[in-house]
Amino acid sequence: MSDEAQPIRLADLHPDEIQELLEEAGIEATEEQVKMISAFVASVGGLENAQGLFDELKELRPAA
Repeated sequence: MSDEAQPIRLADLHPDEIQELLEEAGIEATEEQVKMISAFVASVGGLENAQGLFDELKELRPAA
């Protein structure tokens, strides 16, 4: 068995836990917003894909 810790998946966290993590990062979000974030991340296939999408959008923003 591996001693490496498995990464925590957003889908494994309760909305309250996600909300606490966001608050620790200085981001305030309502429970409804947390649920919407979770649904978005799940719909794009995970946090890595969501980050990639946001990075692409950030690059396109100046062109808009």
